[in-house]
Amino acid sequence: MKLNSIYIAEAHDSLRGLLAEHLRSEYFVRDFARFSTAVRMMEEAEPDLFIFSLPDDITKSLESLQEYKRSPKFQHIPILILAGQPFREVQAACYGVGADVCLERPFGLTQLNPLVASLLRNREASYAHARRRSLLPASYSSMVMEDEFFMQKVNRFLGNNIRELNLYVSKVAEEMSMSISQFDRRVTRLTGQTPNQYIREYRMRVAYELLASRRGNVSEIAMMTGFKSISYFSSRFRERFGFAPSFVRSGRHEEVVKETGTRGPQQAA
Repeated sequence: MKLNSIYIAEAHDSLRGLLAEHLRSEYFVRDFARFSTAVRMMEEAEPDLFIFSLPDDITKSLESLQEYKRSPKFQHIPILILAGQPFREVQAACYGVGADVCLERPFGLTQLNPLVASLLRNREASYAHARRRSLLPASYSSMVMEDEFFMQKVNRFLGNNIRELNLYVSKVAEEMSMSISQFDRRVTRLTGQTPNQYIREYRMRVAYELLASRRGNVSEIAMMTGFKSISYFSSRFRERFGFAPSFVRSGRHEEVVKETGTRGPQQAA
């Protein structure tokens, strides 16, 4: 079973070592003395949770944290802040720049466990909800705001470029200001599909809707959704939905769906 990964940024060696040792009994942990080093390492391997300890002089650290939370590369990763005094003022500032939880120092290690577990559980519940749908609709009521905006941006780009025959993952990742590996990890976690699978599914669903609304003939709709071969489009469409494209365009699929409970594009898992 794969362990959840946690990155810790803590300047004090003793506290950093204590936190890392405590959490390693349940999680994969990497610890760093500097916030900047931890963020740089996240470019290579994305953690499930980031724990960041604020120093006494917090202004620059909060600016760094705000920049971190605004980045498409990291904004979906939950963050737990460890903060000192004056705690209430610091806590408000932390939440203001995007922290998920702010824990007052000093604290008992037993206080940390339920907070960490809750953050990881909530995040996984959001991903699991998204994975139950093979294409996310325009509204994602159960997703955190950053993930919702991210998927809306992905879908908007795909919709605007769906005619392109060579709609490569690299193009979409570049539009999202992410590396291909970062984009791959995030889309896969949110949808349960690789980016290539997600793009194909997006094309299929748009084609289904165009056919059902008779926005063109089969050949035209195949071209409109980025398929250069009608035979390939037809075979993939039949494989995905159980109908030939012409069957959907004729409207005959509606009765079959109604009678058999066959899943249409908005219900497919």
